[in-house]
Amino acid sequence: MKITDAHQLKQLITDMITNFPHNTCQSSCFIGKTDDRAIAITVYDIEGFECEYSEDFHDMSDEYFLPKPLNKDEKINIPDMHKLEQLINETIIDVVDFLPCQSSYLLGKTYDKAIVIHAYNIRGFECEYDKNFHEIDDRHFCLEPE
Repeated sequence: MKITDAHQLKQLITDMITNFPHNTCQSSCFIGKTDDRAIAITVYDIEGFECEYSEDFHDMSDEYFLPKPLNKDEKINIPDMHKLEQLINETIIDVVDFLPCQSSYLLGKTYDKAIVIHAYNIRGFECEYDKNFHEIDDRHFCLEPE
């Protein structure tokens, strides 16, 4: 996958963090799709992340791909778009074809949110979201197959 709009991707992640719904523990947005994979960014609050991954949010290292903002008002910084493309492609490769499957990679965290990239095969997407893979809304896509 190739990032086609770096500014849109950065803005999307920033908006997902700052406009996070108070009545939910996660928010996802699809950012790309191949013939048989869907790629999403998910932002979790602390409770949602700990429930999903059985890991203490506060015990996690701050050393992830996305550097932790220095203060609550600072925007997310994406330091290397080429490296982000590599991480997305590695996440896609880790998805197997024969089971409902997803692969995840923790991109980073803020003071109270975790940012995760997910890749799903068709069955994994349809099991997780109870939607038809071929009807994914593409208005936020900022990736395209190479």
